[in-house]
Amino acid sequence: MTRLVRTHPATAFFLLAWLASWVFMLPLALARHGLTAPLPAWLHYASAFGPLFAALVVGACCEGRAGVRALGSRCVRWRAGVGPWLLAVSPLLLYAVAALAQRAQHGALPDLRLLGHVNFLPDLGGWALPFWLLTSGLGEEAGWRGYALPLLQRRLSPRVTSLVIAAGWMVWHVPAFFYLPSYEHLGAGALLGFFVGILTGSFLLTFLTNRAHGSALLPIVWHGLFNFTTAPPSSGALVAPVSTTVITLLGVVAALRLRPERAAPGHQPGAGALR
Repeated sequence: MTRLVRTHPATAFFLLAWLASWVFMLPLALARHGLTAPLPAWLHYASAFGPLFAALVVGACCEGRAGVRALGSRCVRWRAGVGPWLLAVSPLLLYAVAALAQRAQHGALPDLRLLGHVNFLPDLGGWALPFWLLTSGLGEEAGWRGYALPLLQRRLSPRVTSLVIAAGWMVWHVPAFFYLPSYEHLGAGALLGFFVGILTGSFLLTFLTNRAHGSALLPIVWHGLFNFTTAPPSSGALVAPVSTTVITLLGVVAALRLRPERAAPGHQPGAGALR
């Protein structure tokens, strides 16, 4: 098994990321449809750590402690320049713009207290921000952009790498469509929009990571802030649509601006064939 993982690290990463997350997602989907006993819905958030778990296991298997240390280094690397950091915190900036637009249209700002509302959990208040940074931020991005991105860019261009990660990211979400209320009722058009968002988001986060010299910290911050500002009821009539639309456009621009050459060797993990 160890030999297979070392020979096919990318395949092993995606399979383990899916499995580690689906251990929580699939039982929740079965329980939602009455096929098993009810389960606590908050277990959904444990599934966010599947990509991180896969990155740690595959990284340790292929490169030992050095691989784990390298992943940790990428997740705390904060020196990236003003431009990348502005992009990393852009969900907050977009929230502010959309909130002002909502006030102009409806006469009132979104209720900031609702940012603490998280599905399946008590009101978290200000703790909602670190919650999203740890779950959808660290839990997902340490895997997708912290490990898979530099590994894939050893052999593939940034654009092709973005497509591969987007495909793996889409598959990872599939079980959630069978139990998350916000996903279950998506129509065909909204579902297509969701997957377009995943695709353009993948290009945007590849661009951000590469511009940040391989740092996974900035994608962690971006993803956490995006969910913090768009997931709660406070996203209202304008915040979520405006943020999602602008970020989709930014993703298209990022795809066009990604350089065709592979990432510099200094931004990649150690040895291991890409399969």
